[in-house]
Amino acid sequence: MIVGEPIYLLCLIPIVIVFYALRPGYPRLFYLLLLSYAFYSTYQVGFLFLLAGITLVAYVAAIAIDCITRPRGRFAALVGAITICIAPLLFYKYLAPLLYLTPRLASADWDFTLARAVVPVGLSFYTFIAIGYLIDVYLGILRAESDPLRVGLYVSFFPQLTAGPIARSTSLLPQLDLTQKLRADTAMRGIEEILIGAVMKLLIADSLSAPVDAIYADPLAMAPSYLLLAVVLFAFQLYADFAGYSLVAIGSARLLGIELLPNFQQPFLSASIQEFWRRWHMSLYFWLRDYVFTPLRLQWRRAPRVGMYAAMLITLTLVGVWHGVGWGFIVYGFVHGLLMIGSMATMAWRNAAWARLGVPMRLVSLMRVPITFGMVMLTMVLLRARNLGEAFGIYRRLLSAFLFHRATLPQGAVAPAAAAIGLDGKQRAIYLGMVVIVVLGDLAARNGIDFVRQPAAVRGCAYSACVLALIYQAIVSHGIRAFIYLQF
Repeated sequence: MIVGEPIYLLCLIPIVIVFYALRPGYPRLFYLLLLSYAFYSTYQVGFLFLLAGITLVAYVAAIAIDCITRPRGRFAALVGAITICIAPLLFYKYLAPLLYLTPRLASADWDFTLARAVVPVGLSFYTFIAIGYLIDVYLGILRAESDPLRVGLYVSFFPQLTAGPIARSTSLLPQLDLTQKLRADTAMRGIEEILIGAVMKLLIADSLSAPVDAIYADPLAMAPSYLLLAVVLFAFQLYADFAGYSLVAIGSARLLGIELLPNFQQPFLSASIQEFWRRWHMSLYFWLRDYVFTPLRLQWRRAPRVGMYAAMLITLTLVGVWHGVGWGFIVYGFVHGLLMIGSMATMAWRNAAWARLGVPMRLVSLMRVPITFGMVMLTMVLLRARNLGEAFGIYRRLLSAFLFHRATLPQGAVAPAAAAIGLDGKQRAIYLGMVVIVVLGDLAARNGIDFVRQPAAVRGCAYSACVLALIYQAIVSHGIRAFIYLQF
């Protein structure tokens, strides 16, 4: 069952009703824990043992870390527990595909194709959740939890289990007393988040997937105008897909009285790469900032500037590696690290230059938004292209078209007509209209326009439009596409 699909939204209604019918406290805790494991079993029932095993290691190791008094012993317990927790992630997500791609080892008896195909859904997310809890206990930020069911629900809470947001122990664990009552304003907020998230995923992201898939099926045979369209649409497809999932997850948790961390805050309106990463996949970026960047920066504090830049480059490269195995992912993170370092290193100089020219900083910030989006959009080619060579081929064709107003196709290749890939003028207008809707929605959110605070008539029209759009999409679509970030 995919978070956000119609069957999930229908099941959520009785789930919420039963939750509030139960006695506050332990009955609700046990109910949500069983529900979370049942939810995960709809993906891959065979990997329930892996989820339970990582949870058990986190529970036992945290108590051990709390009980050990010697610093070396506590550190050894932490390292050992993290090693056990991260080992399945390293194997399923990285080792098996790498071995498969190595011709000498691919001929062994192990079926690495199968190993690559059955990567446990959400493994990266609940592994990071468990490791974050262990580190917080080690640092003394909180005491180890004595109730195994609370740790179990913390790691496996179903709205965030398969694709985040990545929970933090200091935020989620205190909310698991589950004694809250459902308030009307909280329920309306949760419903709004679910509706907006479902529209972003089912209507916008799934619709944009058609032209993106058609063009990326053979991108080097496409005219540069098609490639540019695919690059733009994929950026918004990825954003609508993952932000939509996150909103549905956050809204679902809110209906159960639990507040999850935000994951996106209008990232395409950012005026710098630094701001972009403070607004894009925030739970991952802040997790790596707190548990990777900050320790590295402290370790290299004797060289403050160089140490900060090195730690930043490593952190952003790890963001790329987290997305998957392959040079494209590594280059994606590395390039973002270089862009962030360059932006920070030159920010003061650039601001001073604009000030000398008498350009207002507000106008400068507005000009930086499309530039930042352009850089982000182009790097996302590395995530969508099948390999690094194809990504570089796309860049060459786009660059040659931009510089010389022409781009040569490979010998013997013929650029397809718009009708052949379903991109006539009407379709292009529809797809670009969806992009405009996303941008307008972000502008409204950035300026504090909130439907919950609008008159009832306005809210009713907005909610009705969302429901009708979802019904229409369910009728005309050929099935629901899995969330892109499930593969990460």
